Order: sequence, then structure tokens, then C-alpha cells
Amino acid sequence: QCLEKGLRMHLPKNLQDDIETQLEEFEEYQKHEYSIKLELSSAENELQLLRGKMDKCDPNSPLWKQIFTQGPEVFTGRRTYNNLTKKLSHEVQQIYGRGNQSLKRREFRTLNESLCLLNLGNKILVKHIPIMSSKLQELKDKTVEDFLALCKILQDALESENCREFEPYFPDLRGFIIDVNCLTKNSDAAKSFSLVNQLVYERLSKEISSLDKTLDSFEFNDMKQKIEEVRNFGSFIADRYSIFHEQLKSIRHVKSDKWLGLLQGLISKYFQNGRDLQRLKFYAILDILPSTSKIEMKQVCEEKRRKLLSLNIGTGNHSSSDQINEAIIELE
Repeated sequence: QCLEKGLRMHLPKNLQDDIETQLEEFEEYQKHEYSIKLELSSAENELQLLRGKMDKCDPNSPLWKQIFTQGPEVFTGRRTYNNLTKKLSHEVQQIYGRGNQSLKRREFRTLNESLCLLNLGNKILVKHIPIMSSKLQELKDKTVEDFLALCKILQDALESENCREFEPYFPDLRGFIIDVNCLTKNSDAAKSFSLVNQLVYERLSKEISSLDKTLDSFEFNDMKQKIEEVRNFGSFIADRYSIFHEQLKSIRHVKSDKWLGLLQGLISKYFQNGRDLQRLKFYAILDILPSTSKIEMKQVCEEKRRKLLSLNIGTGNHSSSDQINEAIIELE
């Protein structure tokens, strides 16, 4: 562009030829240099490098910033900038698309990765790629909307005649809370989560109280049915919520909730039988239920040990597996 705008007439012929040769080489290099595919593990460094390059060749920056950079970018800044903008905008759309699909499929870790990538991009490159901000907010809004809809289903189930309708939806609740880092930063999502926990506590308390009343009636059939109902629902809550509560203790993005503590008290008081509640920390690390039998426990530990061996051989990273190793030794 500078050559075409009049710089050519002020340059010696040999310098013009040299510049044009460099431009041709640079354009060919450009075709292969920026096949942009961001991965969360290395995204921050890649984005910082891209920001530095885009700052240098931004056509809206002061002219001296373009003139006093090294190499042929001095003459192809706008083309480089537009090329990067196009490719990064496409990658943002791809990340957003993956996140949206992951949300629909309830693949929470992949959803969280998309949100984290867009959040990093928004912090580092939003000046050059404004779509980063809009797509990040759009994916956040959809995530919160889906979570609030799930909480409404859970609340309705817990207030219905058949409280066990709650059970099939619990894995989604757990996945949203544990794996999606930004979710509970939203006040509506945090309140809805706490309300679900409150309703679980109140419903379990109600079921236990109703069992006492049924036992006082001495109606054998009613007693038997009620005992089974309370045992089934209580066992589900005791197994899943005790581990859930323990896992949340080590997760920074989730604030402690008083209803989870109260619920753990009920579990400890009424549902200790057949559950190793004293070593919940280790069950939580291995993500297995405290009612797991010794035979199942042995199988799980062997499988975890094989995975650990494979991980350590492949990465050489032994420190990340220390907690799992400790839990296996403790529970075997």
C-alpha cells in the first residue's frame, strides 16, 4: 500500500525489487502461518502472541507503529490484520458452536472449555475481535438459562407427590455446578442452586417425619410401603449428596451452602448403615459412592490404578496423581 501511494518513486530500483520479493515471500508464508486452532492448555500464550502481532499491524494504530516494525509487515499490515481478524473470528464462531452443542448434549467439561477460551479471548483480544465479547455473553446466557430451567424441573419434582422424579436430573445438576466454572457467579443461578438444596433437605426431613407417623399407625402395609419409599429416596440422596458435598469443598468457584451442611447432618444421623461416611474425602477423590461394596471397590481401584499408570507413562506427571493414589491405598 505504501509503495502504491507514492513511496515507490522515492526508492532505488534495487530496493523496490527487494521489497517486492519479500512481499511475495511474506504473502506465501501468510497462507500457512495462521491456521488458528486454540487449545485451552496453550491458549493464553497463543492469544498474547496474536495480540502483539495485531497491535503492530492494526491499520487504526498511529502510522509510526506501522512504519517502525520489522520485516515486510510494514507494507502489508492491513492485509495481515484483516487475515488474522477473519481467521480469529471464524475460530470464535467454532468455539461458540462447540460450546452450544456441548450444552445441548450436557457435555459440561467441553462446555466449560469453550467458555474459558472465549473468556480468555475476551480479556486479551476483544479490542481486535469484538465478536469475542458478544459470543461469550451469548454462551453464558444460554448456559444460565438452561441451568435455571433444570432447577425449575428439580424444584417441581421435589414438591411433587413422587419426589423420586428428582433423581434422573441430579447428574445434570452436579455436572453444571462442578464443571462449569462461571455458572455460580451468576446470582440467579447461585440462588436457584441453593433453593434446590433447601428443597432436598426439606423433602428428606418431611419423608423421615412421615415415616415416624406411619410407624405410629401400626398399619403393616402402609409401614412397609413408606419404609421402602424413604429408604430408596434417602439412599439416593445419602450416596449422591454426601459425595457431591465433599467434592464441592475443594472447588473454588462454588461458595459453601448452608443447606448442604444441614443435609449432610441428616445423612449422618439416619443413613450411616452400609455407608463409609468417615472416609468421604477418598470416595470423593475417586468419584465413587460411599455404599460401594468391597468387591466393586476393588474393581474400581484396579481400574483407576491402570489409568494412573497410563497417564504417568504418557506425561511423566506423577504429582497430579498423588491424591488418587492415596485414595486407592486408603480404600483398598
